[in-house]
Amino acid sequence: MFECLHIKCRKAENLNQLVKTTMPLIIDKSNRALITCGVANISIYPKPTWILSWVTPAGNGSGQWGFCCWQPILAYGADPYLANGLGRRPDIFIKTESAEIKDHPCSKPIDIWQMVLLRGSLKSTDIILDPFLGGGTTVTATKKLGRKCIGIEIEEKYCKIAVERLRQSVMILEEEPREDIKQSEMEIKNER
Repeated sequence: MFECLHIKCRKAENLNQLVKTTMPLIIDKSNRALITCGVANISIYPKPTWILSWVTPAGNGSGQWGFCCWQPILAYGADPYLANGLGRRPDIFIKTESAEIKDHPCSKPIDIWQMVLLRGSLKSTDIILDPFLGGGTTVTATKKLGRKCIGIEIEEKYCKIAVERLRQSVMILEEEPREDIKQSEMEIKNER
């Protein structure tokens, strides 16, 4: 029991330190940032400009008040659609299915991640940074969207999973980023 508590406390200390040191850099150096922090960790992050939500009606975890049926996406910076005079967009993403890859504790479904990326990245020339790559959902989603991504992961086993996922996917042979996938198309796919 003591060992488990010690490990849990150490992980919390590590996360607190990571947030304390990286978030000021992320906020300062990027035009905008979308951060998935988990419901339990939302209070340790700096106050966001807005909070988007990934809603999973069947639940995707357990919290102190029952099943977690949403995941916060902390948004820092200006909404790219409003900033470019393109009107308002929803701030929720609804998905009942779970992630395709189960080898990581924070796996996300590719199609939800494509919607999140399109919501936060208006220009196809934007470079997406995922400093916590995990199993590679972000790089896989950006590849499917024809965008560029930089992924960073400290654990070798997750790097291997991400590389294998990218190796198995079809390469986009276009030289220019894809313009044909729009936010509205992703919303229609989500409703089906």
